[in-house]
Amino acid sequence: MTMQPPMPPPSEYNPVVSGRPARPATVTFAGVLMFLIAALELISIIPTLASYSAYKDAFAAAYKNNSQMADTAGTIATVSIAVGVGLAVLFAIGLGVLAALDLAGKQPARIITWVVAGLVLCCQGSSLAGNGMNASFSGGSGNATVDSDALKRVLEAETPGWVHPTQLVLVGIMVLAAIAVVVLLALPTSHPYFRKPAAAQQFTPPAYPTV
Repeated sequence: MTMQPPMPPPSEYNPVVSGRPARPATVTFAGVLMFLIAALELISIIPTLASYSAYKDAFAAAYKNNSQMADTAGTIATVSIAVGVGLAVLFAIGLGVLAALDLAGKQPARIITWVVAGLVLCCQGSSLAGNGMNASFSGGSGNATVDSDALKRVLEAETPGWVHPTQLVLVGIMVLAAIAVVVLLALPTSHPYFRKPAAAQQFTPPAYPTV
């Protein structure tokens, strides 16, 4: 009677599977830094909200020569604060989504991340260069009914003393983190993780040996 050897269990098969390589530390660290930037964006809402009274008084002073606008100074301040907070929240959410996609190895997300990091460097870098919160409200200097000098003066006088140093620290950390993200995702060790993985090889069980 001819005996056939038993088929080895599936656990003993060692098929070669080709797929995405393990995530390198550079990509992991870049994702962590992006989550950090998103968190700092949300934290930056705190000094913005703390400056509401300063905004309100500044707009009242800026529009003191315009009777119609002077009555709506509080509304203008509220809208300005709300827009700033809304943009910060949306930006933080977008960064969180990009970070998750980068950690998953999505090449389009990496490209968008470079663009977004560049925007962070441009926008936040201008704040470090001296174009901070006050500069964003000087656009009405060409309007004769708006006293832009009074607006800046009141903002500087009424804004709590801890607001500007806190904003500068947050912005500085975000700028450094954005630079690091760009560099980490551009390093050669990060490239293979963002390549499209090859299809896994189909495993064919070995045939029974003949006796």
